[in-house]
Amino acid sequence: MKRGTIIDQYLITNFEIMNIPNTFELFGTTYNVVFDEHRCNKESAYGICDYEENTIYLTESYNTKVLPVESVENTFWHEVVHLIFKRVGLDDINDEKNVSVAGSALYQIVKTFKY
Repeated sequence: MKRGTIIDQYLITNFEIMNIPNTFELFGTTYNVVFDEHRCNKESAYGICDYEENTIYLTESYNTKVLPVESVENTFWHEVVHLIFKRVGLDDINDEKNVSVAGSALYQIVKTFKY
């Protein structure tokens, strides 16, 4: 996974506990997850879902501040919801309120799995 450039030791330490995949499959398509601080900060976002590249871009820092692990993980699920909405043809793909609620719900489910 491509790493960000800020405080590399901290990021590597945090990466060890992040529950974010390098790739995943949805509806028969493989998607990549890439950490790209520059791209996300340029778009003023913690995460970006690029539908044409089949890639979710995330950052571990925003405006030089390191984000908490929970924020990065929650952002991943938020971007996954954007992707799901797009792939199933829902009109509210850019409805950030619904995407955030669904993303947070998925994150809570995954975070509280018991095996």
